[in-house]
This record gives sequence, structure tokens and C-alpha cells, in this order.
Amino acid sequence: MAKRKRAASPSPDPSLSPEASVSPEPTPESSPPPAKRAKTAADKGKGKAATKKATSKTTKITKPTKNAKAAALATADDEVAPGFKNWMTSTKLISGGKLSKEESQFNVASARFSQVVDVENSDAFTLKPLTLTEGQYKGRHILMLEPVTPTEYFRFLDLPPELRGMVYDLLLQQPEERIIMDTYKPVGQPRRPVRAGFRSKHTHKRMQWDKLRGKWVGQKASNFSLLRVNQQLREEAAAVVYGNHTFACSDMAAMLIFLETIGGMRKHLRHVKLGLWHNYQESKTRPIFDLLKEAKGLRTLEIEHRTICSNPEYTYGKVTTAEGFVRDCLSLLKTLHKEQQEAATSVDVRDIIKVGEVEKCWACRRTLKDDCNTMTCKYPCKDVQEHNMEFAAEFRALVAKAVGIEE
Repeated sequence: MAKRKRAASPSPDPSLSPEASVSPEPTPESSPPPAKRAKTAADKGKGKAATKKATSKTTKITKPTKNAKAAALATADDEVAPGFKNWMTSTKLISGGKLSKEESQFNVASARFSQVVDVENSDAFTLKPLTLTEGQYKGRHILMLEPVTPTEYFRFLDLPPELRGMVYDLLLQQPEERIIMDTYKPVGQPRRPVRAGFRSKHTHKRMQWDKLRGKWVGQKASNFSLLRVNQQLREEAAAVVYGNHTFACSDMAAMLIFLETIGGMRKHLRHVKLGLWHNYQESKTRPIFDLLKEAKGLRTLEIEHRTICSNPEYTYGKVTTAEGFVRDCLSLLKTLHKEQQEAATSVDVRDIIKVGEVEKCWACRRTLKDDCNTMTCKYPCKDVQEHNMEFAAEFRALVAKAVGIEE
């Protein structure tokens, strides 16, 4: 049986582009049988479905962001002229209404329309009122946020000295007149003076102690840091810090370290209280008095009664006598006396050293009786007031004799 030959399809015209080429219509001889045609149609249907499914997988739905929505609403609501754009700001009306939507209200008291606006910005600014002179908004009034540069802040030293003094008093004057000093030695550093209670956890709650640097982590700077700004501020502020407070130390060694550390600011000292009565050290006391010579405005030098008037039978530690104390501070007393004579001040050197008054013993204070004989000054508690008065007069006469003042 002779084989049937297929008619060859004519080749497209090479002058035509692939998009313009036309496929020839199938001839009866080239058409597939019905079964094949059904199968081919099914395959095409599957191909279309697969293509549609792939297309749906690759299609991404982009949701508009919140900022984009706000920008679109702002653009739709408030159209602006060329050269302007809407400001996405947190500025709002005090009434809670939206900017450019709520009308101003008529103020009967001022007979004017008004609106109160709360303007917020991340940087410091001033509001500068302007009037537009050109463009679509010519004649309209605007408030421009003018950035504030550091050069626009006033200089503290430009204030009059009287006002600066008031600032120093507010910042540096402590509620308690007496400041008790102690010492602390950080690791690998020399011992330095600190306020009493410096290491106390009760006054530094929720802070961590840095043993290496010898400081509390997270502690705010003291107002006394003002003394470190520059030389002029230190001189002005030191008169308040060291002149308006009484500086007391836990012992003579601490007082010596304190006076050596403050250096030239010793001249501002007005009131000093020496250390514990049972820790009198002559080797430390004389250098202390030598450093205090610079404090020519010294008004009071306090010492506890039991330091120079004690009963050896009931006293422990190191003490001295009234004569020994005057002998140790004689050089200081002569310097202060000479300064007072030259400056013609009303301060009497005999009144500078203040000897504290001894108190009754604990048992007598508790029972309200004066029948003991254990007073540290060889006197019973019933004679305490009389003894304090007599001793003060004796000590004053002793100072006058040492300095050369005739009474």
C-alpha cells in the first residue's frame, strides 16, 4: 500500500519579522485526528490554568503605609501652591482640633478672633512672624520656626556681680551649715577628701560602686562642680562654698588632707571645726594651723571641750591641755591678730577659738538627776554650767596673754 506524503508547509518570508509571520492554515492532510485534537485542547487548557496560577503566585499586593495614607489625605485635603509642601508635624491646637480644619473663635474680651496652638519641635526654636510679599499667598501672615543657635544664649558672666552672687547662693548654699568631711583612698590613687557618708548605700540607692575609679556609677554631678568651670567662677563661687559653711573633719589627719587639697581656696574659709576630742595629734595640728594662716578672714575655730579639759581617769585616746593647744596655734593667732589690726575689723582674736560646752553624762540626762561624779572634766554634772562659764573665761585670758593683749 502506497504511503501518503504530507504536504510541506511553506517557509515564511524572511523579510517579515517574527511578530509579522503568519502560520499557514492546516490542510486536511496535516490536521491531527479527532482523538489527538481533543488531547491537544486539554493540554492547552492545562497550560492556561498553570500560567494563570503562576501569575497569581508572582503577583504581590502592596498595602499603602500609614505615612503614605496620611500624605495622600493631606494632599487631597490641603492643596498648596508651588514652592510649598505640607508639613507633617505634631503641632496641634490646644482645643484638640486639626490644623487648617477648625476655625478660630471670636474672643469677646479682646474683640478679635483667636486660636491657641501648641508648637513642638525636636530642636530649640523661636517663632518669627512674617508677611508674604509675593506669590499666590501674598499678604498672608505666617509664623516661621527660627532655629536657635548656641551663640544666642546669654553669657552668665555678662550678668552683674550682684545677680551672679544670688545664683551662687541658690546653687551652693547647703541646708545644713556644717559640712563634715572624711577621706577615701581609691585603688592606685592618693587619698582624697570626700563628704561624710560618701560610701553609704543609703544615700546612693540604685547605684553601683566603681571600686577601681572610686565613685558611684550614675551619680549626678554636685553643684560644687561649678568651681571647675573656670578661674573666675571658682573665685566667685568659692566665697560662698567655703565662707558660708562650717567645715568639720572626722580627725586631724582628714582636716590636713582637706586643707592641702583645696589649695588657694583656703583664704575663703570662715568657720572650721577640728576633729574628734580623743584624736588630738600634735604632728598634724601644727601643719593645720600653718595652712589656716591663709584664711585671714577666719571667724571661728571650734574645738571640743574634752580635747583641752579632760580627766585622765575617764579619758581615752589623745588629748591636750588648754596651754598646749594655745601653744600649738600661737603662730595662727598672731597672724590673725595682726591682720585684724591692719584691717581695723571688729573681730577680736580672743573670740575666734570657740571651746564647746561639755554636757551632762548620759545617765544624768536620762534620769534628770545630777548626782554622778564621773564627768570627764573632774566636775560632777550638777556643776556643768558653772564650769563651762569659768573655763571659757580662763581660756580667753590665756589667748590674750599669748598674743600680747592686755585685759
